[in-house]
Amino acid sequence: MSRRPIDHERLREISARFSATPPPRTAAEQDAYDRLEDELIEAMGLTRAEFVHMSATYARLRPAS
Repeated sequence: MSRRPIDHERLREISARFSATPPPRTAAEQDAYDRLEDELIEAMGLTRAEFVHMSATYARLRPAS
């Protein structure tokens, strides 16, 4: 994983916005969602590839609901 530092304060702020954002329905909403996700990944100190890998691992290990 990345060795970049995590910006905890920024991560909390972006996480709150990300959690409050409804699923995108339009192309413009998808673009805004993608930008917010990029901010979240950056605040986590990860690259996009690391985030994709982490998400895939989590999905594989998460119990089926």
